[in-house]
Amino acid sequence: MTLDAFLRLSKHDGKVRHVVVTRDETIFGVLRINTGLHHGLEGISTGVKLEDVASRNFTIAHAEDVMFGAIGRMWQAGAIMAVVIDGNGGARTDRVLGVITKEDVADSVSASVQPFLSGNS
Repeated sequence: MTLDAFLRLSKHDGKVRHVVVTRDETIFGVLRINTGLHHGLEGISTGVKLEDVASRNFTIAHAEDVMFGAIGRMWQAGAIMAVVIDGNGGARTDRVLGVITKEDVADSVSASVQPFLSGNS
């Protein structure tokens, strides 16, 4: 799929979307796309394929994993995302459940310390 086609899929309301890019039913890479780009690309065809700009800097997490294990794998790999899959088999597209990003981890940590910052313990 091209970036142009992705941006035209539906209204994204200018949000950042995390995309799992596939090739031949396997996970190829990941992308963070600011969907607000569609405003600047109206009527323009870049021809850029998602596969061409996808980052290979990701790791796999399993739905059954303990969160600290998934975060540890992300840190060890220097990954920008962990693609969460169902089960313990191969990283196929039909098993993708979602993604965990560094921002998700940071938001979770921030939320967990918030009560301590406001004086409520």
